[in-house]
Amino acid sequence: DTYHPSYYNGVSICFEGGEVPSSQHRQTFFAVHPHGAFCIGWALLFTSSIMHGVRFCFAPSLFASPFFRLFSRSVGRPGSAARSAMEDYLKNGEDVALPPGGFEEATLTCTTQDRVFIKKRYGFVRLCLKYGVAIRPVYVFGEGRLFGNVQGMWKTRLALNRWGIPTILVWGSWFFPLLPKK
Repeated sequence: DTYHPSYYNGVSICFEGGEVPSSQHRQTFFAVHPHGAFCIGWALLFTSSIMHGVRFCFAPSLFASPFFRLFSRSVGRPGSAARSAMEDYLKNGEDVALPPGGFEEATLTCTTQDRVFIKKRYGFVRLCLKYGVAIRPVYVFGEGRLFGNVQGMWKTRLALNRWGIPTILVWGSWFFPLLPKK
C-alpha cells in the first residue's frame, strides 16, 4: 500500500510506435523531464540496456566530482552538460540525453503536481538545429511523487541553482528521510 514499491516494480520504458533508440536511423537528443529530487527515472534510463549507446549528460558540477564520475562510468556513458562538451557529442554524431530543467527543476519538485523548468533552456534546441539532430521528449511519470520537497523561497533557491548549487530539501519515509516517501 505504499507508493515507492509500486513505482520501482512498475517501471517500464515505452517508445512511441515501439521504436527503440538502437533501431533509430537519425541522431537523437532525449530531453528528459521532470528532473525530480534525485532523478530516479533518469537513473533507470541511464542503466537500461535499451539506452546503451546514448551519452547521458550531467551538470558540470556533478561531473567534476571524481566519485560521481567513476560511479557513472561504471554503469553507463556519462558526459558533461557543459555547452562545449554537448557540442562535441552532437558534432561527433552521438545520441545524447539530458534533463534540460536541471537543478531548477529539481528545486521545483512537488508531490501534488508535475512541474518542469524550461525558461531560458533553449541552448540544446539551438545545438540540435545546428547539427540536424532530432529532439525526442521523454517524460518520467511519477517522479515527483517519490520524495517530498520543501516548497517556497523560489527566488533565492533558483538564484543559487544558477551557480550550480542544488537547493532541494527532501524527505521520504519517517524512519529514514532519504528513502522514498510512503
